[in-house]
Amino acid sequence: MGKMRRLVVGIAAPVALVVALGACSSSARKATTATTATSATGPTTTVTHPVPQRFAPGNAAYWTLPDPIPSGTHGDLIRYQSVADPPEGTHWYRIMYLSTTAAGKPTVETGMLTVPDGTAPPGGWKLAAHAHGSTGLARDCAPSFTLSTNRSSAAELILVATIAAKDGYVVASADYEGQGTFGHHPFLVGTSEGRSVLDAARAARRFPGLTVSKRLAIVGYSQGGHAALWANQLASTWTPEFHVVGTLAGAPASEVAALMASSAPSILDNQQAVGVLAGLASADPKLEGDLDKILTPAGKQLLDVMERSCTPPADFKVGSPLLTTDPLTTQPWKDRFAANTPGSVATADPVLIIHSDQDQNVPIGQSETLLRRMCAAGQVVERRVLPTGSHVAAAVPAYQQGFAWLQGLASGDKAVSSCTG
Repeated sequence: MGKMRRLVVGIAAPVALVVALGACSSSARKATTATTATSATGPTTTVTHPVPQRFAPGNAAYWTLPDPIPSGTHGDLIRYQSVADPPEGTHWYRIMYLSTTAAGKPTVETGMLTVPDGTAPPGGWKLAAHAHGSTGLARDCAPSFTLSTNRSSAAELILVATIAAKDGYVVASADYEGQGTFGHHPFLVGTSEGRSVLDAARAARRFPGLTVSKRLAIVGYSQGGHAALWANQLASTWTPEFHVVGTLAGAPASEVAALMASSAPSILDNQQAVGVLAGLASADPKLEGDLDKILTPAGKQLLDVMERSCTPPADFKVGSPLLTTDPLTTQPWKDRFAANTPGSVATADPVLIIHSDQDQNVPIGQSETLLRRMCAAGQVVERRVLPTGSHVAAAVPAYQQGFAWLQGLASGDKAVSSCTG
């Protein structure tokens, strides 16, 4: 994307990673499968799952969204489609699955599934849930959507797939709510991101013929680091069948308020803030009136362009100011920023934070703030500071070290803590 994306999506980890790497009907089927949970006294509940549709490679009907939304459970797989030219040693599939919005409404979401070549080991492939860095707000900003037309847009996905497949992981990569499917993208809204990531992992276990372990690794970078932390916090209640073994948060956009304060000379002209405010309003309709009041005409015009497409009109110019007042000091926004800041709840699995000291997009001090908060909550957390590397370039060693750390945990290594005192 042009200049607007680089400004609006200031925490992205996209195209430079490529350089660092060297036929069915579109209507939803009515068929379902049923599974029955049992106890010592006999059957207790019956859960009905839709039978996923298989779409031929390249069939554009895959993107015709189901209406009505199929019934089922969040994380149920409803569609999949093989994708050509996957990373070496893997197979690639687009997936579409059921989820639940932050507002509690059923929805469908999309993502990618990377499956290693060969036969699954006893107990199934290891499973990693992947949360990508920010790409924009519109439907066509989804990595699975743009993959076939602009492969560089999925550079992070390719990087993760390449590293993880060598270690025997199936990778479920969520596009996030509003990217690829219905509605608006709740940018940096923790509940929305976390559900998207966990439901993608659950959909992997519904994939036909695929045997996947219930041991789950969660990984993400930039916005994805924020999403990974939220997925980890939600996992025990949202997808309790998983045993989370560890969570990697690379250059996490965890400090929502501080990130906006640092990313523009004036908060009133902060394009990223427009996206965050709109995301909060999409997750909570009660904020729509507040959004209308805080956006200037120029802000509303920018938001309209951002939500239409990841490719803005060539002649579009961002106006000024974008906001009528500072949201960092204005309610209800101030409280909502705090509510979407992760790290105040300790989880059973360890967390690894990796961040470059040279990061200009997410300042290094923000992960130090995150570390202090997580330590105070009692979290087992290690923070590694890379001495070099821009925000984008540092994603490569972050994922390499992160998966090596996960392999160590699987082999019995004890997690290191950076907490003191």
